[in-house]
Amino acid sequence: MILYLVKSTVLLALLFGLYKLLLENEKMHHFNRFYLLFALATGLTAPLIQYELAPNATIAGIELDKIDQMVEAPSEYVARSIEPIITAAPSPAETSDNQAASVSNKNFPTGVVLIIIYLSVTMMLFLRFGYGLFEIFASLRKGEKQPTKGAILVLLEESITPQSFLRWIFLNKEDYESGKIGEEILEHERAHIQQLHSLDVIFTEIVKTIFWFNPFMYGYKHAVLLNHEFLADEHVVTKISPKEQYKKKLLEFATSKTRNVLSNNFNYSTPKKRILMLFRTHKKNTLRFKKIITSALFLCFSFIAAIHVNAQTISEMTIEELSETLLQKVESKESLSAAEQKALSQLFARLPEVGITADEEVKVKAEAIDFLNGELEKLRIQMQRKVFAYLDYGKAENNPTLEELQSKYLDIRATNTLLATVYNQVRELQGNTNIAPPPPPLPPSPEMILEKNNQ
Repeated sequence: MILYLVKSTVLLALLFGLYKLLLENEKMHHFNRFYLLFALATGLTAPLIQYELAPNATIAGIELDKIDQMVEAPSEYVARSIEPIITAAPSPAETSDNQAASVSNKNFPTGVVLIIIYLSVTMMLFLRFGYGLFEIFASLRKGEKQPTKGAILVLLEESITPQSFLRWIFLNKEDYESGKIGEEILEHERAHIQQLHSLDVIFTEIVKTIFWFNPFMYGYKHAVLLNHEFLADEHVVTKISPKEQYKKKLLEFATSKTRNVLSNNFNYSTPKKRILMLFRTHKKNTLRFKKIITSALFLCFSFIAAIHVNAQTISEMTIEELSETLLQKVESKESLSAAEQKALSQLFARLPEVGITADEEVKVKAEAIDFLNGELEKLRIQMQRKVFAYLDYGKAENNPTLEELQSKYLDIRATNTLLATVYNQVRELQGNTNIAPPPPPLPPSPEMILEKNNQ
């Protein structure tokens, strides 16, 4: 989890940095809108998707395992640094109850405290999100509604800034009836409605509520909302209002207060950025180049965050990892490779390389043998149950089919292969002493069972 959060934060930071560096000040607001939304979604999902590639594969002449090391190293370093802080250390065995209680108090589960803090803050933010929705629908109930072109006006007695949410535009009734709110403002809010900006706001608010601890979430939300205003401003000056006249309207509403975090507000952000953007000029070739380079870097960063080079050798795996890998192969009925069958031997051959003393090696091997003996016993029980179910199904009164018998028989063979592998590793580690009985022979084949039934 920590590794995911670190990789996700790094990817979000890189993609946001690209936006700030290449896109924010350019007049390509539709492209920017979808870039921000995809960057936010990709930054959260790409680290969850792992593309396992061969370590000898290359990209532009660079070996993928080198890229993987560059990506994983800082993340793993941070993860290793944080893990001991949030994980409670196990209490050592003590000779008295008082000593055990003292150690237990010192090793307070910090991880549990952090989870409680996270859940508490998240719940409060969701309540705030729900309250925002409640405020909007409360205004709908008490406001005077007037259908208009492409939207529904909601006129309120209270003093509010013109703002929109979904298909509603919220206005102060007195300002609207006195003509203070001109057609430019209404067209601005219609642009928000027509372009479905409220959906972006809801999405970013939910993501920010869940990942509130990530500082880049606040940058993304601000960028999305500001880009909405650029889009709506561009729509107004293109459709109905000259830039100079619209500039005056922006300055007129500059001191108004924002009302709801879920709505698009006419006066969001300072008018300075929006006015500068209105009068900014651009070259099509420059914009085209920036779109291409940004898209390429976006895909590159996302791909690097998702790739996982399968560069870990069998000898670098722990016994638990090896056992889990082998069990997964049995469940998927894959055959075991020769490298996997010799994996434990390779593991212990590497112990001296990492500074393991002879006594420590004996201790580690003893722990490994205990672990493997436990796995061996589980596999024996599993094997017995599968054989019993197979033979029971094969009885003539059950009318067994060849296909079903073959499926069960292949499952038994896979389990037997794993059982033999673990058995051989235990025998090698224990030096052929005090070895449990070897794996039992396989039951009769499906063909033999059906032949016997037909006699």
